[in-house]
Amino acid sequence: MPTIEETPTVLFGNRDQVIEEIERGHAQCVVAVQVSSAEEGSNLQQYLTEALAFLAQSRQDKLERTRERWFRAYLENMADNTALPENLQIEAQMTARAQARILKSKQFYRASDISKLTSESVKNPSGALNRWKQNHQIFAIERKGTDYYPIYALSQEDGYRPYPEMKEILKTLEAKTSWGLAFWFDSPNSYLRRRSPKDLMRSDRQLVLAAAKNEATGILHG
Repeated sequence: MPTIEETPTVLFGNRDQVIEEIERGHAQCVVAVQVSSAEEGSNLQQYLTEALAFLAQSRQDKLERTRERWFRAYLENMADNTALPENLQIEAQMTARAQARILKSKQFYRASDISKLTSESVKNPSGALNRWKQNHQIFAIERKGTDYYPIYALSQEDGYRPYPEMKEILKTLEAKTSWGLAFWFDSPNSYLRRRSPKDLMRSDRQLVLAAAKNEATGILHG
């Protein structure tokens, strides 16, 4: 069975509407299903959309869990002073590049940088960030012994304090590592119509929370 790299689009409508949508797209192959009523079609559309999104998210979660095993294998092999297989070296390099991309995205800052933005009502901003991290109101990725915090998790309107929804989002995604969270927030999300969660934090955090719950369902059943 061929691998599904991303969630396919589910089209719904009468014959002319579907053909119009197909002509506007770039699909090389289309699967059509005939239904006998609008209600049956609506139920089928919802089922297919959820099933395909679940399949894509499960695949992403499996890759993340496999990546964690690769790093453990890398450390063990380093300790044994033995060479890693070439495929593991390639995957480790790919992950390192992805981490570098996250760090260069200008979305993660050191506590000392964020402290220059916080309002005067936030006493000891560096200490506050660490306290918020301990309380699971924000997360941080570590690089060379330094924590970097996502600026999109902080409310500019509230003096750069964590959005209230962040605590529930992080609790929902508690199975993910810090880097796993960074990748999830930064990646196009099928539940969000290919938008990344970080881009919706200012405008629709409840939708991001819904996407996190959808993600968590995939983790539990993946």
